[in-house]
Amino acid sequence: MFVHALAAVVALRCIGCDMHGQDLHGRDLHGGTYIGVDMRNTNLRNADLRDVRFVGVDLSSGNLEGADLRGATFTGVDFGDAMLGSVRIERCIGCSFSGAKLAWANLSNADVVGSDFRHSDLRNANFNGASLCNGRDPGHCADLEGADVTGADFRNVHWCAFFVQHDCRPATADELRRYTRNPLIGAILP
Repeated sequence: MFVHALAAVVALRCIGCDMHGQDLHGRDLHGGTYIGVDMRNTNLRNADLRDVRFVGVDLSSGNLEGADLRGATFTGVDFGDAMLGSVRIERCIGCSFSGAKLAWANLSNADVVGSDFRHSDLRNANFNGASLCNGRDPGHCADLEGADVTGADFRNVHWCAFFVQHDCRPATADELRRYTRNPLIGAILP
């Protein structure tokens, strides 16, 4: 019993840990911190990840469907080929979602500046009110090259100056097409 309780406490703060392939389905991990952790192929389906801080974590090929991500922050996280359908992401700056399955994901009002969504399944994803670009450099925009955006909602997407929410302006459909490197065919545009 003592060993199991100790393992649960250690898992809430994990720096450089190897959690590759673990089954954490439905586990309560809220408030934890994960830095430089290998979580490839990890099952986090329906896990409680509220207020978790992920920095430099590899979540590629993992399953986060149904996970509670309210208040979670992601910085430099690799979601490549991960299953994220129906999740809500609020802040993920410079993250890699390349090849991720994000159909029906809720990214409304999210900060996803500079994130890589290349070749992702973004069908019916909700980006309404999200911040995709910041500053004056188009290189700081989310990259949607090759992503399937059929039915994705890009209304009210913001272009913000230097991550300051009060200094934002609406992005136009032409800017979104040009700077995200996607023609946004079939998407709902401003």
